[in-house]
Amino acid sequence: MEIKKTTFLVETYYKAELHDPKGAEILARLKSFGALSAKEVRSGSLYEIEGGLASEQIGRIASEFLADPVSQGWRLIPEHPAGQDGLRDNWRVEVWPKDGFRERAGAILTAALRQAGHRTILGVRVGDVYRVAANYHKTQVENAFLRVLVAPRTHSLKVVAEAPWRL
Repeated sequence: MEIKKTTFLVETYYKAELHDPKGAEILARLKSFGALSAKEVRSGSLYEIEGGLASEQIGRIASEFLADPVSQGWRLIPEHPAGQDGLRDNWRVEVWPKDGFRERAGAILTAALRQAGHRTILGVRVGDVYRVAANYHKTQVENAFLRVLVAPRTHSLKVVAEAPWRL
């Protein structure tokens, strides 16, 4: 039996009323390097889940396995349109391990979800996400994160403009 393949992107994040230590650290790094004078950085994790799943199943997986119900929320991320590189106030920075680099966290999570009964999961990739409130162009945000966070040999970076956010 062949599994119909769908891909979902789930983001987990600290609830708005809680301190985000990783986001605060990145904000401090950006400021100390003079890379960006961002107003705020919030961090989270990304899970790209591939397999024969319905959105209800993804919701259960996100609630039961991915997000800590006390300190975190989660949401499904829709596809982003391309070509948003002008001056913006809100940016979403995704950091993913490059293809060819073994991603241990994704393999472990895939195995755990299959063992928990989600047998139609084909694979999970795990990445990081940063929501940056800074009035800059896309290339400025990319360059800043390449300077203070991302190792280009091992990770890829995706920067997308977003609507104002409050998580």
